Amino acid sequence: MKIIGNIFKLLVIVFCLCHLPLQAQDTSNNYRVYAGLLYHFTKYVEWPSQRQQGDFVIGVYGDDEMLSATQNLMKNRFISNQKISVKKITKEEDIVNCHIIFVERNFSYKFKSIQPKSQANHILIVTEDSNLAKKGAGINFVIQGDKLKFEMNKSAIESAGLKVSNELVKLSILVG
Repeated sequence: MKIIGNIFKLLVIVFCLCHLPLQAQDTSNNYRVYAGLLYHFTKYVEWPSQRQQGDFVIGVYGDDEMLSATQNLMKNRFISNQKISVKKITKEEDIVNCHIIFVERNFSYKFKSIQPKSQANHILIVTEDSNLAKKGAGINFVIQGDKLKFEMNKSAIESAGLKVSNELVKLSILVG
């Protein structure tokens, strides 16, 4: 019964968030939506046991607005027994302790160099730039019409040693 309740919650949240008209919102609202989805993705992706201790770290490769939105939303939150910590990524070496990395569109040029490190360190990469899911990002936010949706590269997620729930897969646009 708990599983059905969790699935229902996810469906309601994703439906509501994905049907918000993003073009009418300002950038900070978009980042709050992205941060909310990052939080909910954590409930439907499983990291290897060696990554299930210490803080759960979300890294932001981007501007301070996304960092601030994510920090505000994640304040005092936990993933299972791990406290969520959000940090700004300024150099590639900073990613190795992250569980999730959000790569903002203006920082997409960094993707090619961080992607191999993410696989080796069991990191989910989430982006907002077209075609990056096809190139190996786990999840990519896309706007279709005026709706936010997300692409998923399931094989990239699995190559990073992560398991993704079928419920999340069904809500995504599969690209790999």
